[in-house]
Amino acid sequence: MGEVITTALENASVQKEDIAAVKAHGTASALNDTAEANGMKRVFDVLPPFFSLKPYIGHTLGGCGSVELLLMMELLLMMESVNAGFVPSCANFAEADEELGAVPLRKPFAVESGKFLLNYFGFGGNNTSFVIEKRSL
Repeated sequence: MGEVITTALENASVQKEDIAAVKAHGTASALNDTAEANGMKRVFDVLPPFFSLKPYIGHTLGGCGSVELLLMMELLLMMESVNAGFVPSCANFAEADEELGAVPLRKPFAVESGKFLLNYFGFGGNNTSFVIEKRSL
């Protein structure tokens, strides 16, 4: 997973320090979350804020990439909804797993601009990460 993240950063010509937040695949399963956290720790010296959209919409399986990208665009870039311009917290997050060594966002934060890494780690090793950017208008 770290290699997929590194490739996404290279393809976008983005430095790891420039990532404002990470939309984790975040299935809330021990195996997947541990693998994703370990992949992020291999890439980032200090983990950026991260969150998952699955607590809000569930796991849409094959459609999660498209659905979560559209939701991120609404939250960050396009729509004039209540949540536009915000990175959400991790809904229903109760307590950190100390072995995981990573704690998701507990409070949303406003975003005027920034680069965001979106992770999708699927069945059978079908893994994708890419970068989107919100620019100030």
